[in-house]
Amino acid sequence: MKLPSSAILRKFFRWIRSKDFLIFLFFLIVAGFFWAMLALKDVVEYEVAFPINVMKVPENVTLNCESTDTVIVTKGKEYSVIGYDTMRVTIRDNAYNILGYVFNKVPININYTKGDEDKISVSSSDLLKKAKLDKSVEVVSIKPERFEIYYSYGDFKYKPVAIYGSITAADKYFLESTKVVPESVRVIGTPARLATIDSVRTTYVRITDVTEKEERKVALQLHKGVTLGVKDVVVVAAADIFADMECEVEIESINVPENKLLRTIPGRVKVKFSAPSKMGKNISPHDFKVVVDYNEVRNDNNKQSIRLNLIRKPSFVKSNNVFLEVKEVDYKIEQR
Repeated sequence: MKLPSSAILRKFFRWIRSKDFLIFLFFLIVAGFFWAMLALKDVVEYEVAFPINVMKVPENVTLNCESTDTVIVTKGKEYSVIGYDTMRVTIRDNAYNILGYVFNKVPININYTKGDEDKISVSSSDLLKKAKLDKSVEVVSIKPERFEIYYSYGDFKYKPVAIYGSITAADKYFLESTKVVPESVRVIGTPARLATIDSVRTTYVRITDVTEKEERKVALQLHKGVTLGVKDVVVVAAADIFADMECEVEIESINVPENKLLRTIPGRVKVKFSAPSKMGKNISPHDFKVVVDYNEVRNDNNKQSIRLNLIRKPSFVKSNNVFLEVKEVDYKIEQR
């Protein structure tokens, strides 16, 4: 006989409160404890991060740090940068010992000392000695092999930001503008390093199918040896929809001798085109130039019509989006 669901639940809860369940739970915990102890004795490899702190930096010195997690601690005429960089060490030991390094990140403190040119170079093996690892720990690898701490004396310049990537409008839309906010950023470093930087590029950004206005927060590419005033900028792209438009343009003649006059019938032609709706409102017939060339008919008196040529148009009107209502017109040549 099948028990109702409520009866099954009551039976289950009675079993949980019973002595048999408590015995089962006790042995489960004991088994889990012994399994964990055995597992912690296994030798494993793990990458441990050691934060690098630079201490006792003179007040007139600026450390050019790429990290965004730094904390500056000021004391008198000196300051310290906590979290200047990170050393990553792959170590081999039993899991129990490694857990101690994972949950208790030991910082490595180094004092500022003036180095050659604009940097202080310290080997990671020297820094590792400050970590005071247990004798049982085997070091497999260290990243990076050397630490280079760049510094300057407060010199800075504003450099323009360049967009690096691909920005395209949606079908039947025109990419009206692209810009970056802010347009320039402060770059801190030695005069020699600042002189080598023409602009600060964004990391690669791809924006597609823009229809109106789209904003994207983008990180800046870092430059070795300098500090950027901001880490991110906003790339703004705006698009406008193409609209069908037309206007009447006067037909002009070229290469006509001074003693002759070339008249076209009619004297004007309708130009049809597609243009961004906002920009198209400012288009006038004078933005186009349609001509007929006298040289095409000078030696052919029997030719009844002459070809029209569109030789000027607004730059934002694509060639495949503009055409003349008629390709040829009648003409008449007169003596002046």
